[in-house]
Amino acid sequence: MIRRLPPTLLALACFGLGCVVGIWLQHRWPVGRWRTPQIPPPKLAPFSVTELARIPTSRRLVIVAAGQSNAGNYVAERASAGPGVYVFSDGAVFSAIDPLPGGDNHAGSIWTRLGPRLLATGNYDAVIFAVVAVGSTRARDWAPGGVHHDRLRRTLRDLAGSGLPPDFILWQQGESEAWDPAESGRDYLASLRAIQDSCRQDAPTALWLIARSTWGQGIARNAQITTAQALAALAPGTAPGPNLDLLGAEYRSDGVHFRAHGAEIAALHWFEALQPWLNQRHSSGP
Repeated sequence: MIRRLPPTLLALACFGLGCVVGIWLQHRWPVGRWRTPQIPPPKLAPFSVTELARIPTSRRLVIVAAGQSNAGNYVAERASAGPGVYVFSDGAVFSAIDPLPGGDNHAGSIWTRLGPRLLATGNYDAVIFAVVAVGSTRARDWAPGGVHHDRLRRTLRDLAGSGLPPDFILWQQGESEAWDPAESGRDYLASLRAIQDSCRQDAPTALWLIARSTWGQGIARNAQITTAQALAALAPGTAPGPNLDLLGAEYRSDGVHFRAHGAEIAALHWFEALQPWLNQRHSSGP
């Protein structure tokens, strides 16, 4: 006669068997395989850099976007800029389709939203971006001696060498320092000026626009950094960029990075900051 196990022992036996089976399954099919795979960036066929370089300088616009995550590919939704908007990377030019090469992460960007606005003015046959952005970086990482300084200067040299010297350098960075109460505004300003002084060797005529970019939901900000950004914009060859700190939580997907609507508004703010200089450039002729 078969004796039944007490309910407690039966439950323990089932639990133990479940653990053994679970461990075996994890070794054969790791949990990571059940996650939704990350969509790889699209493979893009390059356009002719030579053809774009032949466009008269008055009919093309070359913009370098530099900084940390909000200058890279961290917008919640990808976008495509459409015909006439390009991205330069490693000596080649591609259609501006998110994620843009040169920025880290694999989501969307502000620049695929800004490009069509610039093209819609009718003043340009081509708008070309070069993105040099890495999430969580600090200004000193881009200054001489910093880990990304050579990459920034190499991008500027590659553009000039390809016949596409930049017209504007858009600086969107500052959250990393602004969220650190120990950071010095004096040091931040010194880093920005060192970056500009060094990069002017490679892009002597490019106008720098410095954004105010320090916002994070529920994060106390170091006011020295916003002051330093305002002071940096007063230097020769430099102008104020947009105040993106005006875009609060309703424009952000995670309290920091932009949702699609927020990226559209950020692109509009960049467009408005550029407009006086574009008007001046257009009115002066070739």
